[in-house]
Amino acid sequence: MNHSGRNASLGMIAACVLLLGATPVSAQIVNVLPMASGGPGFNGSVNGAVDWRSGNVDSLRTAGDLMLSFRADRHLTFVVVKGEMGVKSDALYLAKAFEHLRYRVGIGGRWSGELYAQHGYDKFQRLKFRVLSGAGVRFNVAEWEGGQVAIGTSYMPEFEELNAEVSSGGLQFFHRWSNYLSFGFGLSKEFSFSSTTYIQPRFDAFSDYRLSNESGFKIALGDVLVSPFSFTLAYDSRPPETVESTDISIRSTLGLRF
Repeated sequence: MNHSGRNASLGMIAACVLLLGATPVSAQIVNVLPMASGGPGFNGSVNGAVDWRSGNVDSLRTAGDLMLSFRADRHLTFVVVKGEMGVKSDALYLAKAFEHLRYRVGIGGRWSGELYAQHGYDKFQRLKFRVLSGAGVRFNVAEWEGGQVAIGTSYMPEFEELNAEVSSGGLQFFHRWSNYLSFGFGLSKEFSFSSTTYIQPRFDAFSDYRLSNESGFKIALGDVLVSPFSFTLAYDSRPPETVESTDISIRSTLGLRF
């Protein structure tokens, strides 16, 4: 493809992304694992979406995420920062923030150890804040050129406080068991698919659990990374009062990697 043709293609993709926007999802679990890809040394990516409307309905919604990673031999460290905000008719209807730091080290064969820490806030999930950490192992079930299947399990202590309008319990502490199944494969040099499923029950009450699946395609065109289709399903068996237990989102994003 010549230079002008490539620019036209990128322009069409960007236009489609902005038209599609990103449907808000109040997911309890944020999938960070596909963001840990990249070669040796420093890697990064930044993604964003804007949905602005004026007329019968005045609204603005913005979303973005930043990922930075460093890989050296059997060591991998990465950090993910996400944020979303939405205003409709001068009223805030969406506000959330998320930060995740993870360290992974190969411990022999297909096994790796993982340590992580995370903070989250979601005004309309009635979540004042959630802070957690975790320690566990990851096992690469299968690997091939352009593809991988992996499972992980970890102990995850969690501090959580809900907004006063839905809970008077103040700060709460839970012991959770976090598990995931992740797989991905390249359909071509530029086109890939990935899917990750999490389940996180409480150790002392297995009926209290969170379940999440995120699946999607990605297209890499030079430094431009396009996710034309991403599906997310999130389920909380015991959501806060007035909050739905299930969220589904279909979204499209455009970003840059470096």
